[in-house]
Amino acid sequence: MYSYECIGSTTHRISFERLSIDLPPKPILSPLDRNRWGQRALAKTALVKRDFTLAKRHIDKIATKAKDRKDMPAYASALNEVAFINILMGKPDVAAMVYKQIYEIWISLRMAHNSIGFNDYMFFLWDYSVFLRNQNEDAVAERLEKKLERLTTGMPMTFINFSRAERLADRGQFVMAEQFYEDAFVEAGIRKDVSMQLRIADRLAPVYQITGKVQVAEHLFEKRARLDKARCISMFGRPKADENPKR
Repeated sequence: MYSYECIGSTTHRISFERLSIDLPPKPILSPLDRNRWGQRALAKTALVKRDFTLAKRHIDKIATKAKDRKDMPAYASALNEVAFINILMGKPDVAAMVYKQIYEIWISLRMAHNSIGFNDYMFFLWDYSVFLRNQNEDAVAERLEKKLERLTTGMPMTFINFSRAERLADRGQFVMAEQFYEDAFVEAGIRKDVSMQLRIADRLAPVYQITGKVQVAEHLFEKRARLDKARCISMFGRPKADENPKR
């Protein structure tokens, strides 16, 4: 079930200095992307501050612009956040109507694995099914869960859990995001996907700090360093000792 109370419940100073390792260069965004991500950042800040009205205003702008340019996957994704914010505002009936609207949009788009917005569609199916379970509409929720299971058959759980965690963290649902990041980290370890483990660690460590698990974050920083060192050794070998050491 959702843990709405965790949003903005505590404030911790986050240290990002150690996260500078292996980060990709900052992407050059188009004016459209800058506006969209700017609005999302403002909405996330408002959610953490529990100013749900302001958060909804920012997401509404994203939804309106997506609809104007007929970008239906982006429109459906924005509406998904509108539904979530309505839940936080104590308006489950409004959220239910928005979820139904989103479902109709996704159905009309006939989503497939290679479709634009497929990750957003996967998250919606999971998110909507959780909402329906909380509303005791178990039969409909079960149908959505089975649809999601069919769509994700053969897909690595590492990717599914990581994608879900990213969206939950963007919402400020850090407790739930933490659980899915952890599952993704374990799955990546089983698959011996060190690059993915490093990527997850970069996201999970700040989440641990936000949820008050500072020591766990420190241990993860240390584990990340060991993983990165092992990866470098496997790729380039151990550094050779100086044949003529200075005396």
